[in-house]
Amino acid sequence: ADHREHIKINFPASLFREEIFRSQISTSLESGKGFAFFTTDESSGEILGFLWLEIREDAYKDPQPYHYMDVRYLQVDANHRSQGIGSWLMEFTDKFSREHGCREVYLSTHAQNTAAFNLYKKFGFKEYHVGMRKVL
Repeated sequence: ADHREHIKINFPASLFREEIFRSQISTSLESGKGFAFFTTDESSGEILGFLWLEIREDAYKDPQPYHYMDVRYLQVDANHRSQGIGSWLMEFTDKFSREHGCREVYLSTHAQNTAAFNLYKKFGFKEYHVGMRKVL
């Protein structure tokens, strides 16, 4: 199925602006390894949050490769934060990952995003990698 049209229709411009981002999600969905979820207000249908997960294979840790879930993107609408939506999405991620045979869940966040960082720590995530960049 062509997911590109679905994404163009459903992604709210206020949350998802870049065509590159949409293209990456489309490619992920088309591969069969990517999954996109929206959480909505039941009465209004308003999108409250978005979660993009992707199953990946880690061939470096064990003699046998294994699958892990990569949280590619998680966002809760700014007007609906601190209402438990992020926690619900994290709980959903754990359950969905287990159901798909994943042994670990990986994610990345910006160091200055303390709200997200604290949410992830609350759900048992530990720092394991430090990324760095240099602006030229």
